[in-house]
Amino acid sequence: MFHVKMIDFDGNRIIFANESGVLTYFIKDYKVSY
Repeated sequence: MFHVKMIDFDGNRIIFANESGVLTYFIKDYKVSY
């Protein structure tokens, strides 16, 4: 099953972590993947 963690900072930033350990940051419609 695909697990996703969402952390909300100040209501502006959300962090998604998938099974591969890849972090995707969504900051005010701006997407950065690590």
